[in-house]
Formats: sequence, structure tokens, C-alpha cells
Amino acid sequence: IEAAVTAATLGISSTINVGTAATGVQSPAIDAAAKAIRAIADRDAAANFNFAAVANVPAGVPFFPAGYHDGGPDSFALGLEAAGLFLGICREVRNLDAAGPALTEAYGAALRPIEQLAMTLAAESGWHYRGIDPTPAQWGDNSIGGAVEALTGSGFGLPGTLAACRVLTEAVRAAPVRQVGFRGLFLPPMEDATLAARAHDNFGLDSLLSYSAVCGTGLDTVALPGDSSQGEITRILRDMASLAVKLDKPLTARLFPVPGGSAGESTGPVGDLFPMKILRVR
Repeated sequence: IEAAVTAATLGISSTINVGTAATGVQSPAIDAAAKAIRAIADRDAAANFNFAAVANVPAGVPFFPAGYHDGGPDSFALGLEAAGLFLGICREVRNLDAAGPALTEAYGAALRPIEQLAMTLAAESGWHYRGIDPTPAQWGDNSIGGAVEALTGSGFGLPGTLAACRVLTEAVRAAPVRQVGFRGLFLPPMEDATLAARAHDNFGLDSLLSYSAVCGTGLDTVALPGDSSQGEITRILRDMASLAVKLDKPLTARLFPVPGGSAGESTGPVGDLFPMKILRVR
């Protein structure tokens, strides 16, 4: 636990694996991860950016802190900040049925030359090319939340959100490249300006987990009340791990207990992340 806390406060990524489809949910690991999250928050609230509880996450994911190498020859994989492409297409189409084909065509056209470059690099370097994680990472106004809203015509978290997440995920998985990793959507409120603006009022922890059933990565960069206990964090992680094991898909949790913060209040500045309203735990 102390190693994870020290690493996080130094800006070094680390994880605790809390379960896989093969092993099931690992209660001791969940307890350890909850203890680490609580301890990191007590030392430096922003440092939980560098620590995640991961469930069913394969090796070779090119996004941190979840990424890790499983031994063997040198290898690499690619992750892309492609939310801007998805946002632009969805704002142009504004139709749930038409969005899938339009996104598949546009994303495929963008990814093919990147894969060709990766294969050239692999041949020149001797490193193994694992593939591309086509999950379209976002930041700020390059927002997957905004893409969803363009398709539903309503705020992220309101009815229609899960259906839009499914359509976007199907387009991601249809990308004509070698795929690794999450292969879905990231829904991190503190990295996505639209999600940050809708948090608490439109969606909560259960909503994010329900969307993860058709798309994403669990509970990523989510603010919790500052007095969230280790036991409460344990139960949140157990829900995430249970969904990952049941559906045999990779999910993670990066949770931010905000010192002094209560549900419904803004986090204020937390490192370089976007302020969001703190989600309810009780």
C-alpha cells in the first residue's frame, strides 16, 4: 500500500488488479486498492490520477495508469486522443442511426495510415506491434460527452445516453485495424468538460457503471465526498469488479475523495483536471 501511495504522489502510475474473468473478484485486492485510494487522498487529492484499481485488463493497454507489459519481447501499442473526430462527425450527422456508418468510415480512414506507420516502425525496430486501442480518448472540449449529446439532443446522462454510447462503441470496434485494450469509450468526468458539467445533476456512480456495460472503462476520474470511508470505496470497487468479471471486459476505477468536499459541491481545482460536482456515495 505504501509503495502505491508513494508512487502516486511522485507521479508514477501504478495499479492493483482486483479481479479477472478467470480468477473472479479478488476481495483482498479490492480491500488493498480501497486502502490505497483513501491513503493517497489523505496525502494529495490530485495524486489519485496516478493510481487505479483494474479488473480484467489485459497486458498491452496503451493508456495509463492501466497499461502494463507481460514480459516477452519488446512491444508497443498505440492509443489515440480521437474524441475530436467523433465530436465533429456526431455534430454533423446528429442522428443515432446514421452515426454508426459515418463514424466507422471516418475513423477507419484516420486509423489506416497510422497503422501502416506502426507496422513500418515495427519492421525497422524489431519491436512487436501489438495494435491500436481505438478508444477515442478525450480532453476538455474535445468531448465524448458532447458527441453523445449531439446524437441524443439532450444532456449526457438523460435517457438515450446508453443507446448513444452503444452506437459509438460499435463504431470503435468496427475500426479496420489490429485492436488491443479497452476498445470502447472513456467516460472520465474530470477529463471531459461536458461530462464534468453534467456530473451529479444528470448522472451518478450507478449510471456510469450501467454505461460501462455497453462501452467504457468503469469509473474513471470520478470525484467522491472527502469523507468517503475505506468501506464505502471497497463497495464501489466491488461493483466495478463484479461488472468486469461478469461481462468479461476490462474496467477500471480512478476515484478521487476530495478533502472537505460533499456530494453536489464542486471539486474546485484538482491538479489539471476539470472541476465537477462530487457524486453521491450514500
